[in-house]
Amino acid sequence: MNIINATLRKTPGLYTVSCEGERISAITLQCASVMAQAGDIDAQGQLLIAPLVEPHI
Repeated sequence: MNIINATLRKTPGLYTVSCEGERISAITLQCASVMAQAGDIDAQGQLLIAPLVEPHI
């Protein structure tokens, strides 16, 4: 699964965050906005952050 067109805190540009299973496998800077493919989540330029609630504590 990929999260595309995401912004990250204190970094310019759009990013693709690739996940394998339940782990992040890569964070890649995009040259421009990309179109979503099957299984992708389009963040539409929104900020990607860690969850605000940690259920494992």
